[in-house]
Amino acid sequence: MRHYMRNRVAEAREHLRPVLKELGLNLMVLDKENQEEIYFVGKPLERFGGIRPLSPVTIRFNKGIAPADRKEAQWQRAYLCIEDWRLKPLGRTGRVHRRCWDREFLPVEKTGKEMFAWMGRMIRKHEAFIYSSEPGHVDSEELADTYWELFRGRKIKDLDIVTIEGERRNHDALTFQDHLGRRIHMIYAGVGKLMIDGELVGTFKKDTPSKTQLAESLKIGRSWVKGMYNPLDPGLKPR
Repeated sequence: MRHYMRNRVAEAREHLRPVLKELGLNLMVLDKENQEEIYFVGKPLERFGGIRPLSPVTIRFNKGIAPADRKEAQWQRAYLCIEDWRLKPLGRTGRVHRRCWDREFLPVEKTGKEMFAWMGRMIRKHEAFIYSSEPGHVDSEELADTYWELFRGRKIKDLDIVTIEGERRNHDALTFQDHLGRRIHMIYAGVGKLMIDGELVGTFKKDTPSKTQLAESLKIGRSWVKGMYNPLDPGLKPR
């Protein structure tokens, strides 16, 4: 922690201790270039793979302050950042996805005990969350975005999300039947993997808009669909 933050951190630790104890959170400091941030996290939880509960509320001190001006950080130059980490359902699949959707910035306009009481209310109001603790949580942003786009288009009526077991870990996949009744899986793990009836046939770039076109083309059997993914080399065995 840099010297100009010590007094502010000590004050926050003292005055916010009751609400942090209530929520099982600890105060931490993140030192970034041209920005210091006070954030709140809990202890690692073994049942969730060591993931820590996290408050979506942080206290940030203004960017762009010249080092010569940093004799001591001032609350008047701080603000609360409140991130929106709501869960959103993935259609009728029973699966959900969470990410930081937006941020709200609130300047610190109060002082003294009134200021810390306001901060405490904001922290308590927004509580804490554990990123992937919910049953059926889909981690991949690319998969979630592709699903929502396809779901809105209503071109693949039987679109679903399943989990494919792997040797080291499991991966989520979009799935549907094509025009021939074959089972398609578009797996989102590193490089996207395309499977047809359980056989790996190629890879695709999961971070491009063309993935929705690929799914739609596979569904109806467009003749040029093989040009939309990278076919697997026949000499290579799937892993």
